[in-house]
Amino acid sequence: STRFKDIFVFSADTVMMCGNYGLVIRTIDGGTNWVADTVSPEGDHLFGISFVGQTGYVCGNSGAIFKTTDLGETWEKIDPPFITAIEEINFLSEDFGFICGLNFIYYTEDGGETWVEPETFPGATTNWWLRQISFANDSVGFICGDIGQIYMTNDRGRNWEWMENTPTSESLQSIVALDENRLFACGFAGT
Repeated sequence: STRFKDIFVFSADTVMMCGNYGLVIRTIDGGTNWVADTVSPEGDHLFGISFVGQTGYVCGNSGAIFKTTDLGETWEKIDPPFITAIEEINFLSEDFGFICGLNFIYYTEDGGETWVEPETFPGATTNWWLRQISFANDSVGFICGDIGQIYMTNDRGRNWEWMENTPTSESLQSIVALDENRLFACGFAGT
């Protein structure tokens, strides 16, 4: 009955997933065998997973953020900027990454020791839920969310602008940037 919310693929053989009740599972043999770990002792549901090399992070409800530096053998709790559901986590290097969710986006430059809000982020409404982040390169990134929101940064996430030409008002749940000009986003109602 466990639901998995996010997956990170290292190679054809090595994959890691996170899901309900603080569960992270991994395989190193292409899915023949899986090792399961309960990362969150409180049983927080985990929504996002991100790795750079052997350093990785998972995030979830109640402000849950956990970090590993040994490819998931051990995990340590990281303090969030505040207690709320964290929908997405995305790291560009071992120490530089983002978290987002309902009415917030933060970044860290020190592996989660401190969290900073971007200088500008034009939230769409009172309740703007951000769902997923994808960077095309080290500077240009995109984030999607409810009511057809897509935002872009070209300064590594310090400032964001709303992309007004999004052709939908449906909730966008996932986004992938192939490069600075080509994106795929998908969401509700077959969008």
